[in-house]
Amino acid sequence: MKNLSIPALALALLFPFHCSAEQGAAPASVDIIFVANGVAFGTRIDDAILEKIGCAYTFRDTETFSKLLKLAEAARDVPQDANDPRPNFEVRNKLLFHFQEGPDISVRFGQKYLNQSYLDGSWNSVPMHLQNDLVEQVRATIRKAGGTQANKNASGSCEGS
Repeated sequence: MKNLSIPALALALLFPFHCSAEQGAAPASVDIIFVANGVAFGTRIDDAILEKIGCAYTFRDTETFSKLLKLAEAARDVPQDANDPRPNFEVRNKLLFHFQEGPDISVRFGQKYLNQSYLDGSWNSVPMHLQNDLVEQVRATIRKAGGTQANKNASGSCEGS
């Protein structure tokens, strides 16, 4: 009986990584929110603060949606056992993938640090490490897609982000 609980636990731990796109769910939109470059804060940033002061973009085209989802999925390819992922980190970037049917996918991650080879992040609230270059890749995709900044109250300039 104990041998059966280990595969069940493994399945339960892997379930949050399940992606609606793999089931063929049609994409609806992707929301991207991030802190503008060069902005420092005297307080820790969480989801609520990020949504108020962050640069916000929404894309409804499937090409941009697919590119960003592929980037996020590829960014998970980091050794997860190097240091245990931190469940609490300063959220400076957030991708929220919406599907026409099925659950959303939420990818949250912090900033890049000089002496850290990965980003602290989470995938549907499961702590994990993500590749360090994800921040630049997401911002480059936004620039190429020609998105319009939606949050006029952003804390800094979102141009060139």
